[in-house]
Amino acid sequence: MNLDFRRALDNVERAELIRRLAEFEPAYLFKHALVQETVYRALLKNERKRLHLSVAANLEQVFPDQLDENAARLAEHFWLAEDWERAAEYSQRAGTNALRHFASLEALDHFERALGAIEKMSAPTPLQRYEALMGWAEAAAKYRPYAAQLEHLARAEKIARELDDKPRLARTLYSIGAAHTAQGHGMRAETALAECFTLADELGDERLTIIPAYFMGMATLPHNPRGAIPFFERAIELAQRYENQDMEAVSWSAKAWALAQVGEFADARAAIARGQALSARVKSPMVASDVDLFAGWAFLEMGDAEQGLHFGQSGLEKAAAAGNIDCVCGAHLCVGFNQLSAQRLPQAQTAFQEAIRESEYSGADVIQDIGRAGLALAQFYSGRSDSNAVLEQSYAQMQALDIAMSRVHIAQALSAIYLQRGDATRAEKLLTDARELFQRNQMLPSLALTLETLAQLYDRQGRMGEAQAARTEATHWEKLFAREPELQ
Repeated sequence: MNLDFRRALDNVERAELIRRLAEFEPAYLFKHALVQETVYRALLKNERKRLHLSVAANLEQVFPDQLDENAARLAEHFWLAEDWERAAEYSQRAGTNALRHFASLEALDHFERALGAIEKMSAPTPLQRYEALMGWAEAAAKYRPYAAQLEHLARAEKIARELDDKPRLARTLYSIGAAHTAQGHGMRAETALAECFTLADELGDERLTIIPAYFMGMATLPHNPRGAIPFFERAIELAQRYENQDMEAVSWSAKAWALAQVGEFADARAAIARGQALSARVKSPMVASDVDLFAGWAFLEMGDAEQGLHFGQSGLEKAAAAGNIDCVCGAHLCVGFNQLSAQRLPQAQTAFQEAIRESEYSGADVIQDIGRAGLALAQFYSGRSDSNAVLEQSYAQMQALDIAMSRVHIAQALSAIYLQRGDATRAEKLLTDARELFQRNQMLPSLALTLETLAQLYDRQGRMGEAQAARTEATHWEKLFAREPELQ
């Protein structure tokens, strides 16, 4: 800093128009924003650009070892100087730094600026576009509507394929799989994730399969919980090998949810304990909310609504604090079904209404459908007689998408409605179909509950032998829920 400029700054400081930010750092702050704006507007545009470029160049020169720390400031100055290439470079670095510290919303702003700068560049490279698109998509996960995420990811995928860049393609595909899973489209997710495994084999890098294994489990879980368990076990094994405690914690919790659905309650409780033991060391607030949320779903499946509500509300609070719209939608749903199980019907209705509202913004179609079904269930048990149309539509939608989740509750309510109308044939067919689904997928708690409901139907019809057989089979499955844990 030259002597004349130093003296000029001292004079302005004595006039109390600016103040120094730190004793040993050449940085100043205007005491009044109005003064700053007046001075800035007095400059001609070209002079402003020249000054921003000069400030940025000086920052690079004076702090060459702190470029990452100053990336956001540098990006701002280069943007205002209309040096688009360096604005894109430093915006990208600022976004990556923010993601490293789990500041996803801040990262989104930086990546949006990077994309904007790239659009203004005369000849951006495909890799510059790719990195900005993927940075945006990774920051947007759980924060922006799925349609926007998938649009950015499709553009990134196209670039990776055109470059024949297999590591980048794998990175893109597991993000695509994650978005489809969160949206509730498991089959679409499985297609993308299966290609991830193929690419990981071709590259000989099993670390590329940690996240895809977890998301493949999540994509499989809604229609085949037994089939999801090996994927979660693989994710746990790899996460332990490569010391990824976030993925290990959430995979244990997701595995607990799957185990609870197939009736292995003791193992499910042990898996919850493993996930919770790791949760204190989880770095990502998004992962922390998922760990609690999946525990809430697991306890619901095990019939412990109070514990389910405790963990569901904890997951909701953590998700809301982190702005995690993905988990917020699912958490409201989890709270709603636990409230329903505890027969707190007004609270259940409120939770389902929130799940519907949040999922309308995020685009989580399946959560929205299940939320409507849950709301109709709560209204039915509150005495409303006009819920059957919504329940029938939701049940048909879940059949079409091969989703087993919550179908036992809908089947129970619809069968009761049909019996009230004297349509025992329709009620029996609904319960028989549900029984076959749960038996095929080894979902023993739902199977036992369906058998109990069938037994009640047979009682009303005087079919005592069939009622006794259904109850005997239900009791047989219920005895299996008390088996000892096998987890090490």
